[in-house]
This record gives sequence, structure tokens and C-alpha cells, in this order.
Amino acid sequence: MSKRCNARICDNNRLDDATVTVTVADVAGFPFSNSLDLANRNKLYKPDGKVFDIDIDLNSFQKNISFFSILGGSNDLLKISNDAIITIKANSINLFTGGEPVSVTVPVGELGIYYDFSSDTNPSGISYRYWKISIDDSLNPDDIEIAYLYLGDHVILHRNIANGFTYAISDNSQVARSDSGKIYARQRPEQVVMSGLSHQYMSKSDKDNLLNSVRRVGRHKPFIFVLDPTQENEDLDFSVKPVYFSRIPVPKQ
Repeated sequence: MSKRCNARICDNNRLDDATVTVTVADVAGFPFSNSLDLANRNKLYKPDGKVFDIDIDLNSFQKNISFFSILGGSNDLLKISNDAIITIKANSINLFTGGEPVSVTVPVGELGIYYDFSSDTNPSGISYRYWKISIDDSLNPDDIEIAYLYLGDHVILHRNIANGFTYAISDNSQVARSDSGKIYARQRPEQVVMSGLSHQYMSKSDKDNLLNSVRRVGRHKPFIFVLDPTQENEDLDFSVKPVYFSRIPVPKQ
């Protein structure tokens, strides 16, 4: 059994200010920039091809990378097949001809693709300037659709979330019934609601990290909350979710 890792907040996507080049064209009306807008997950990115690379220059050697994720649209499964081969490589120089210091193949799930680059020896992740994400989904009979792509670092607290929190799905779709009984609906994105998340103890560094995260996102900016990074509870579907703070957390002093 893998080691249980503490929950973390992923709110610093390094792709936001990186130089990114994609080796296939976009489908008209569905540009790559849509995949960097977590607040609008129904605005999809559609590549005009099923085998392509995403080449990334972070423009700095000092930016930690600890978490990678590809998410599907709201209320939808990920439109990348389980047969897809997703490879991530990183290097200090812009050269990817084999033998890179980082080269991993990432498994595909129904709701998303995730990879944790942190470890006991590198708790903050790894730092390389150049990255390449290769996607080969040539056996997929449908078009690829990506709602959000994350390659960044995280805020982690040294003690994990205490037991006793609640997890629910909130569906805010508008539904009306006519006099004849016909149902009309306007679908809204489902929302994940996690409440009662608490820590029995927070060190000063944990409080500072949490407050810095709050300053970055406030209540208006979504972020990825990773409750179970190693997916030790494999039967539960709450490991990686886009969320907002419904209220500003205030650590006790």
C-alpha cells in the first residue's frame, strides 16, 4: 500500500506565464488558452489531432513543479481515452531526444489525469525549465477535449485533514415543469461541496502558507484541492477536485 500523503492546495499554475507551443493546430473556436481557464471549464480546448506535443518553457530554472493534472469539462468525463499514452518529460536544456532526467508515463482515469512530482526527498517537487507533455490518443474514435491543464506547485500542510468532514455534490441546474407535465431544464455545472475540513494543529509555517494561498485566490478564483494525492482510498471519487473557498479560512492564533 502506498504511503498516505497530506492534502494540498494547487493554486499556482506555472503555465499561466510560461511560453507554450503545441505541435497541432486548434479546432476553430476551441483554442489552447481555454485549457488554462479553470473558472470556465465548459470552454474547452480541442486539438486538431490525436498525437501531439505540448512544449513548455517556464522561463526560469527556479519554479518548482509538484503536481500535474488534466481535467475534463464540468458534468462530463474526460475526453481522452483510457488507451492514451501520456508522457511528461523535463530537462534543464531545451532538448528531448532521450535520456532526460525526468520522463514519466501518467495513467488515464475517467475524470482526469494526475501525477504527483513531490516525494520524501523532494517535498516541494522538482525544478526544470523545459517540459514536454506528449499525448498519443490515436485509438480514440472521438475528438480530444481538455477543460483544464495544470502544471505547478502546491501548498501542503504538515498535518493532514482531520476525520469527520462531509463531501457532497451540489447540482444547481434550473428545472421547470409545464402544465402538461413536460420538464424543461437548464443545466448548470455540478459543484463539489466539502465542509467541516479542519486541522487539529497548525504550525506557524502552515498558517502562513494557508494565508498566502487565501491571498492568491480569495473567494473568486478556483483552485485544485487534492485530498488524497496517492489515491490510497481508491473507491472514493474525491481525490482531485476544482473548488472555491466558500468562506475565507481563518487559522486560530
